[in-house]
Amino acid sequence: MNSEVRLVAVDIDGTLLDEAHMIGESARLAKKICDDCGVAFTVATGRVSTSAEVVACELGITTPVIANGGATIKVPGGPFLRVLWIPDEAARRAILAARRYPVERYAFTGERYVTETLCRETLPYSRALGIAIEEVADLIQATNGGAVNLVLRANRYEPGHEQLVDRLKAELEETSAGEFRVEKSLPHLLEVLHRGASKGEALRALCEMLAVPLASSMAIGDGFGDIDMIDAAGTGVLVANAHPSLSGGSRKRTRASHADGVLEAVRAFVLGGVA
Repeated sequence: MNSEVRLVAVDIDGTLLDEAHMIGESARLAKKICDDCGVAFTVATGRVSTSAEVVACELGITTPVIANGGATIKVPGGPFLRVLWIPDEAARRAILAARRYPVERYAFTGERYVTETLCRETLPYSRALGIAIEEVADLIQATNGGAVNLVLRANRYEPGHEQLVDRLKAELEETSAGEFRVEKSLPHLLEVLHRGASKGEALRALCEMLAVPLASSMAIGDGFGDIDMIDAAGTGVLVANAHPSLSGGSRKRTRASHADGVLEAVRAFVLGGVA
């Protein structure tokens, strides 16, 4: 065992899940190796916390999970340890701006994942997350008690959807007044978060909660939203399917993709290279 690694945080989509978007044997074995070595294992995801807990439950994860793009840290099946809320007025401005575009609009209130744009894409999206999505008449009213994050999804099958998302992102950033940040997680998807929410900051907070030095953490991911976490960790790893432009600096890269890459990284940096 490499004693330097005491906490492993892994992105879910594109990283921990296999190419069929399932939890496969490689993910389970990576978790088991960490368990056997006394290394904490958790997920760090842009998914809402209720969806992250579905994955945590299936893998038997007990370490607090990082979800909502870093806006929440939560004990699986237990309490929130940290929640960064978007200010009500800022959330209202973001929703009003998004209504001017043909995008699906979702919000997480800390307990419910709601939408005012129920459509045929909602059900497969709900199934992919493993949670229910509730229809509401007015997203502003539904989030009046607080919103952890907003998710805005363009139709990825429509020509020009990425350009539309880029225009919406620019408008949202103009209206943010520094109260929220906008992350383009996928070519068709934007997330609106508290200005201080990021996976990197959440990893720092989780390490402090667990009394684990940041230098003893390992973060594994595949996307642009994972980079600040990967760079914050003592050991930062990109799986092979990550975009080539993300390579650089001290970031390590696996030969294998998705969960096979996670297993490769765990073997290399937790077991110290023992296959």
